[in-house]
Amino acid sequence: MSDEARRRLPMVLGALAAAVVIWRVFFSGGGEPGLDSLDVNKRLVAMESLFEQDSDQARTRLRAMAADPDPRVVLQSIRGMGSNRDLNNRRHLQTFAAEAKDPIYRREAIVALSEYEDVNVSEFTAVLGRDSDPQARAGAAQALARRADRSTIPAMYTALTDPDAEVRIWAITGIKNITYTGFVYDPAQPPEQQREVIGQIGAFLKRNKFM
Repeated sequence: MSDEARRRLPMVLGALAAAVVIWRVFFSGGGEPGLDSLDVNKRLVAMESLFEQDSDQARTRLRAMAADPDPRVVLQSIRGMGSNRDLNNRRHLQTFAAEAKDPIYRREAIVALSEYEDVNVSEFTAVLGRDSDPQARAGAAQALARRADRSTIPAMYTALTDPDAEVRIWAITGIKNITYTGFVYDPAQPPEQQREVIGQIGAFLKRNKFM
Protein backbone atom coordinates (compact mmCIF):
# COMPACT_ATOMS: atom_id res chain seq x y z
CA MET A 1 0.00 0.00 0.00
CA SER A 2 1.37 3.42 -0.95
CA ASP A 3 1.94 6.20 1.58
CA GLU A 4 -0.90 8.17 -0.05
CA ALA A 5 -3.28 5.22 0.34
CA ARG A 6 -2.30 4.81 4.01
CA ARG A 7 -2.90 8.51 4.57
CA ARG A 8 -6.35 8.38 3.01
CA LEU A 9 -7.44 5.11 4.64
CA PRO A 10 -8.70 6.66 7.93
CA MET A 11 -10.82 9.17 5.98
CA VAL A 12 -12.29 6.43 3.82
CA LEU A 13 -13.12 4.27 6.83
CA GLY A 14 -14.63 7.27 8.61
CA ALA A 15 -16.83 8.10 5.65
CA LEU A 16 -17.91 4.47 5.40
CA ALA A 17 -18.82 4.37 9.09
CA ALA A 18 -20.81 7.59 8.70
CA ALA A 19 -22.66 6.12 5.72
CA VAL A 20 -23.63 3.07 7.76
CA VAL A 21 -24.99 5.28 10.55
CA ILE A 22 -26.98 7.38 8.09
CA TRP A 23 -28.40 4.24 6.46
CA ARG A 24 -29.42 2.89 9.85
CA VAL A 25 -31.16 6.08 10.87
CA PHE A 26 -32.96 6.94 7.67
CA PHE A 27 -33.58 3.58 6.05
CA SER A 28 -33.46 1.02 8.83
CA GLY A 29 -36.28 2.02 11.13
CA GLY A 30 -34.73 4.93 12.95
CA GLY A 31 -32.27 3.19 15.18
CA GLU A 32 -34.00 -0.21 15.26
CA PRO A 33 -31.21 -2.54 14.09
CA GLY A 34 -33.33 -5.60 14.84
CA LEU A 35 -35.39 -4.77 11.76
CA ASP A 36 -32.47 -5.92 9.60
CA SER A 37 -31.66 -9.03 11.59
CA LEU A 38 -31.59 -12.39 9.82
CA ASP A 39 -33.52 -13.72 12.82
CA VAL A 40 -37.22 -13.29 12.08
CA ASN A 41 -38.10 -13.19 15.76
CA LYS A 42 -35.79 -10.22 16.28
CA ARG A 43 -37.41 -8.46 13.34
CA LEU A 44 -40.86 -9.07 14.82
CA VAL A 45 -39.83 -7.72 18.22
CA ALA A 46 -38.19 -4.65 16.65
CA MET A 47 -41.34 -3.94 14.64
CA GLU A 48 -43.46 -3.72 17.77
CA SER A 49 -41.57 -0.59 18.80
CA LEU A 50 -42.75 1.10 15.58
CA PHE A 51 -46.45 0.59 16.26
CA GLU A 52 -46.86 3.61 18.53
CA GLN A 53 -44.03 5.84 17.30
CA ASP A 54 -45.70 9.00 16.07
CA SER A 55 -43.30 9.72 13.23
CA ASP A 56 -43.34 9.50 9.45
CA GLN A 57 -40.09 7.56 9.69
CA ALA A 58 -41.67 4.78 11.76
CA ARG A 59 -44.73 4.60 9.53
CA THR A 60 -42.57 4.47 6.41
CA ARG A 61 -40.53 1.64 7.89
CA LEU A 62 -43.70 -0.30 8.75
CA ARG A 63 -44.78 -0.07 5.12
CA ALA A 64 -41.37 -1.19 3.92
CA MET A 65 -41.50 -4.30 6.12
CA ALA A 66 -44.54 -5.47 4.14
CA ALA A 67 -42.03 -6.58 1.48
CA ASP A 68 -40.26 -8.94 3.92
CA PRO A 69 -39.94 -12.53 2.66
CA ASP A 70 -41.33 -13.98 5.89
CA PRO A 71 -45.16 -13.99 6.05
CA ARG A 72 -45.12 -13.40 9.81
CA VAL A 73 -43.33 -10.11 9.28
CA VAL A 74 -45.74 -9.14 6.50
CA LEU A 75 -48.71 -9.77 8.80
CA GLN A 76 -47.02 -7.78 11.56
CA SER A 77 -46.50 -4.95 9.09
CA ILE A 78 -50.17 -4.98 8.07
CA ARG A 79 -51.31 -4.89 11.69
CA GLY A 80 -48.81 -2.15 12.42
CA MET A 81 -50.22 -0.02 9.62
CA GLY A 82 -53.60 -0.36 11.29
CA SER A 83 -52.15 0.74 14.61
CA ASN A 84 -49.81 3.54 13.44
CA ARG A 85 -52.16 5.33 11.09
CA ASP A 86 -51.66 7.91 8.36
CA LEU A 87 -52.92 8.48 4.83
CA ASN A 88 -50.11 6.54 3.16
CA ASN A 89 -50.59 3.53 5.43
CA ARG A 90 -54.33 3.58 4.77
CA ARG A 91 -53.75 3.58 1.03
CA HIS A 92 -51.22 0.79 1.37
CA LEU A 93 -53.74 -1.28 3.34
CA GLN A 94 -56.46 -0.61 0.78
CA THR A 95 -54.14 -1.90 -1.94
CA PHE A 96 -53.41 -5.02 0.10
CA ALA A 97 -57.13 -5.53 0.76
CA ALA A 98 -57.96 -5.30 -2.93
CA GLU A 99 -54.97 -6.90 -4.63
CA ALA A 100 -52.96 -9.17 -2.31
CA LYS A 101 -52.71 -12.70 -3.70
CA ASP A 102 -52.51 -14.25 -0.24
CA PRO A 103 -56.05 -14.38 1.23
CA ILE A 104 -54.69 -14.05 4.78
CA TYR A 105 -53.00 -10.77 3.85
CA ARG A 106 -56.24 -9.50 2.35
CA ARG A 107 -58.15 -10.43 5.46
CA GLU A 108 -55.70 -8.79 7.85
CA ALA A 109 -55.61 -5.64 5.73
CA ILE A 110 -59.40 -5.39 5.79
CA VAL A 111 -59.46 -5.80 9.57
CA ALA A 112 -56.66 -3.22 9.96
CA LEU A 113 -58.66 -0.74 7.87
CA SER A 114 -61.45 -0.88 10.44
CA GLU A 115 -59.15 1.18 12.69
CA TYR A 116 -59.42 4.10 10.26
CA GLU A 117 -62.50 6.15 11.09
CA ASP A 118 -62.40 7.81 7.67
CA VAL A 119 -62.87 4.45 5.91
CA ASN A 120 -66.58 4.14 5.26
CA VAL A 121 -68.31 0.97 6.42
CA SER A 122 -69.63 0.56 2.87
CA GLU A 123 -66.16 -0.71 1.90
CA PHE A 124 -66.62 -3.61 4.32
CA THR A 125 -70.26 -4.35 3.48
CA ALA A 126 -69.32 -4.51 -0.22
CA VAL A 127 -66.67 -7.15 0.49
CA LEU A 128 -68.98 -9.05 2.83
CA GLY A 129 -71.75 -9.16 0.29
CA ARG A 130 -69.90 -9.79 -2.95
CA ASP A 131 -66.37 -11.14 -2.49
CA SER A 132 -65.78 -14.76 -3.48
CA ASP A 133 -62.95 -15.22 -0.97
CA PRO A 134 -64.21 -16.44 2.43
CA GLN A 135 -61.12 -15.03 4.16
CA ALA A 136 -61.89 -11.57 2.79
CA ARG A 137 -65.56 -11.90 3.81
CA ALA A 138 -64.55 -13.01 7.30
CA GLY A 139 -62.23 -10.00 7.57
CA ALA A 140 -65.04 -7.70 6.45
CA ALA A 141 -67.46 -9.22 8.97
CA GLN A 142 -64.84 -8.83 11.72
CA ALA A 143 -64.29 -5.19 10.69
CA LEU A 144 -68.03 -4.54 10.88
CA ALA A 145 -68.26 -6.23 14.27
CA ARG A 146 -65.53 -3.89 15.49
CA ARG A 147 -67.22 -0.81 14.08
CA ALA A 148 -70.64 -1.71 15.56
CA ASP A 149 -72.39 0.63 13.12
CA ARG A 150 -76.18 0.27 13.18
CA SER A 151 -76.43 0.85 9.43
CA THR A 152 -74.54 -2.40 8.75
CA ILE A 153 -77.11 -4.65 10.45
CA PRO A 154 -78.78 -5.69 7.15
CA ALA A 155 -75.45 -6.82 5.68
CA MET A 156 -74.56 -8.79 8.80
CA TYR A 157 -78.01 -10.34 8.98
CA THR A 158 -77.63 -11.56 5.40
CA ALA A 159 -74.22 -12.96 6.32
CA LEU A 160 -75.86 -15.29 8.86
CA THR A 161 -76.47 -17.56 5.86
CA ASP A 162 -72.91 -17.29 4.50
CA PRO A 163 -71.41 -20.71 3.64
CA ASP A 164 -68.31 -19.96 5.74
CA ALA A 165 -68.62 -20.52 9.49
CA GLU A 166 -66.14 -17.82 10.47
CA VAL A 167 -68.08 -15.23 8.49
CA ARG A 168 -71.19 -16.29 10.39
CA ILE A 169 -69.34 -16.06 13.73
CA TRP A 170 -68.39 -12.43 13.11
CA ALA A 171 -71.79 -11.58 11.66
CA ILE A 172 -73.69 -12.71 14.76
CA THR A 173 -71.02 -11.09 16.95
CA GLY A 174 -71.57 -7.80 15.16
CA ILE A 175 -75.34 -8.04 15.56
CA LYS A 176 -74.95 -8.74 19.27
CA ASN A 177 -72.51 -5.82 19.65
CA ILE A 178 -75.10 -3.44 18.23
CA THR A 179 -78.32 -4.83 19.71
CA TYR A 180 -76.93 -5.91 23.10
CA THR A 181 -79.06 -9.01 22.68
CA GLY A 182 -78.16 -12.69 22.79
CA PHE A 183 -79.57 -15.14 20.26
CA VAL A 184 -79.72 -18.95 20.18
CA TYR A 185 -78.20 -18.94 16.68
CA ASP A 186 -75.17 -21.25 16.41
CA PRO A 187 -72.72 -20.09 13.71
CA ALA A 188 -71.02 -23.49 13.72
CA GLN A 189 -74.18 -25.13 12.40
CA PRO A 190 -75.16 -25.02 8.70
CA PRO A 191 -77.54 -22.14 7.98
CA GLU A 192 -80.07 -24.42 6.32
CA GLN A 193 -80.56 -26.10 9.69
CA GLN A 194 -81.28 -22.77 11.37
CA ARG A 195 -83.82 -21.16 9.08
CA GLU A 196 -86.34 -20.74 11.89
CA VAL A 197 -83.82 -19.13 14.24
CA ILE A 198 -82.54 -16.81 11.49
CA GLY A 199 -86.13 -15.84 10.75
CA GLN A 200 -86.68 -15.04 14.43
CA ILE A 201 -83.57 -12.86 14.49
CA GLY A 202 -84.82 -11.02 11.41
CA ALA A 203 -88.21 -10.45 13.01
CA PHE A 204 -86.54 -9.09 16.14
CA LEU A 205 -84.36 -6.72 14.14
CA LYS A 206 -87.33 -5.39 12.16
CA ARG A 207 -89.53 -5.09 15.25
CA ASN A 208 -86.86 -3.03 16.99
CA LYS A 209 -86.14 -0.84 13.94
CA PHE A 210 -82.66 -2.22 13.28
CA MET A 211 -83.69 -3.08 9.71
